[in-house]
Amino acid sequence: MGGGSSKGDNEDKVDKLAATAPDEELVAAARDLPLPPGHQLLAEFASALEREYALREGPIVGDFLDGLDEARLKRESIKVKNFITWTEWVEALIRRSYSQRMVMNIEELREIWGLSPPAQASGCGGAPSGIPVAEATPVQGYAQPNEANAAPVVATAVPFAQTQAAQQAPIAYATPVYGSQP
Repeated sequence: MGGGSSKGDNEDKVDKLAATAPDEELVAAARDLPLPPGHQLLAEFASALEREYALREGPIVGDFLDGLDEARLKRESIKVKNFITWTEWVEALIRRSYSQRMVMNIEELREIWGLSPPAQASGCGGAPSGIPVAEATPVQGYAQPNEANAAPVVATAVPFAQTQAAQQAPIAYATPVYGSQP
């Protein structure tokens, strides 16, 4: 970051915190935000933590801190030293969570920080990949005792993610159970 400090300067502090700080203190630090919930800097830091620890892409947090403009923090009325100390505690929490025992995962951290999950690629014809999509399996209905010779009722389901054109067709066909309709 700006004045010659880098992740290497903080690595020993993060290692020590990750090894010795009580879980509840690490969690309390993560909840003690130096910025308003949902702030862009929080989103960038959360992304760096996720990429380094959850996705194991390398020293991304260090790159984030090295590239952080001190003037940006000052515009937010944040002392650089205080912000760096806060990031050390949060990084220690995530490091412990992804290398020793889970204390708080990235999704929980994002929620506490008022951040929405990162955009995910769509699957299943436009439905978000985290939403379950119904898969239809025809199921035969049971004939009523006095309708033993009646045609079975077959229900079909239309998957959530089908296109608009496919949804114009009826989604179920049924044979009346008690006689014909008036």
